[in-house]
Amino acid sequence: MTDTSAELPTNPGYAMGIADGSYNWYRTAAIRSRRWYHVSEILIVVFSAAIPATAAIVPHTATAPAVLGAIVVIVSGCRAIFTGRLTT
Repeated sequence: MTDTSAELPTNPGYAMGIADGSYNWYRTAAIRSRRWYHVSEILIVVFSAAIPATAAIVPHTATAPAVLGAIVVIVSGCRAIFTGRLTT
């Protein structure tokens, strides 16, 4: 009697190649997505913290805080759009 469990094919075949390719793509996309999410969160925190700092440093003009506030709104909006969290 021959043990067929030890005789694994050396060529994984077409379906396994497709599955491996899909897995690698999704893994890479998840890593990239997580990285961009963290970058956007850091940008929001930094620019939000800079709003009162620029208002204190340049007290007679509202241009710098307004620009920083606009950046925060834009980054937050883009993050919400691209992560699909508009309804929460």
